[in-house]
Amino acid sequence: MINEAQPMKSLWESYWRLEDSPPVTMHPSVYDGTELLRPYCTQTSLPPKEQRALIVEWCNSLPSFSGVRTLWFHSKVTQGLFDAACKMKNLERLYIKWSGITDLTPIKNLQNLTHLHLGSAPSAEPIKALSGLRNLVDLEIMNVRSLSNLSFLKEMNQLQSLDMSGDGLSGKNLKLNTLEHIQDLSSLERLAISCVSLQDGSLKPIATLPQLKQLMLSNQFEMEEFAYLAAKIPHVQCGKFNPPGELVSRICLECGDKNSVMLIGSRKGIHCSHCKSELIDSHTNKFNRVREILANV
Repeated sequence: MINEAQPMKSLWESYWRLEDSPPVTMHPSVYDGTELLRPYCTQTSLPPKEQRALIVEWCNSLPSFSGVRTLWFHSKVTQGLFDAACKMKNLERLYIKWSGITDLTPIKNLQNLTHLHLGSAPSAEPIKALSGLRNLVDLEIMNVRSLSNLSFLKEMNQLQSLDMSGDGLSGKNLKLNTLEHIQDLSSLERLAISCVSLQDGSLKPIATLPQLKQLMLSNQFEMEEFAYLAAKIPHVQCGKFNPPGELVSRICLECGDKNSVMLIGSRKGIHCSHCKSELIDSHTNKFNRVREILANV
């Protein structure tokens, strides 16, 4: 039987579904005091001089917007805009789509922060600055090179949701040394890891998370690693626990069948469910045998 993985929603996605697509705000002068603010002050069509002036205006204004609880940057964030946002001490949720941030140190000021999305900030450091956010429960971090060392997570056992990935647009992997430090995340309920290169190759630390309910993993690890997790934490929702793998809509050049399967495991490939049915069955049987053996170890 072919099982199709079900999508899992992050806490951020659940939050935004409650919103009615709030409009962006281009000039701070028109901010109306709402708790949710979406600045649009970079990547505009303004002449360069006016663009720079607009950024300065936002940098000067943001710290005074004490009523803002959710700040959602609609366009690229400069270091100056990030520094200004970090002076908004009542801020609870911060969404940065992508940025030129190099210094994360100012984020220590946001002690009320509960949700953080830090997207595509390759040069941002030190990553340890995040460990001082004691109220943070939801962390999504993408394409940040300093994330290679996850030791900062040892001080963040209050996290409930963690999403780590490389550059999904270019396909460039995030290099992680090991996952062993996630073992300290005793409150974690949701974990997503994609577009990464894991130096020690081991997913086993994930099996030690006592509260884990949802797990999303890209298909770039050894099949045996997925089978290990399927054996040790079968109660966790994960599309990679059910062989043979994920359904893929692709027309087979040999038989014309439109159903193919991406087999679970690195380098296992995508195969036509009609022409390669024996190969798919063999893979499924092997996965199940490994899972059964590991379940009794």
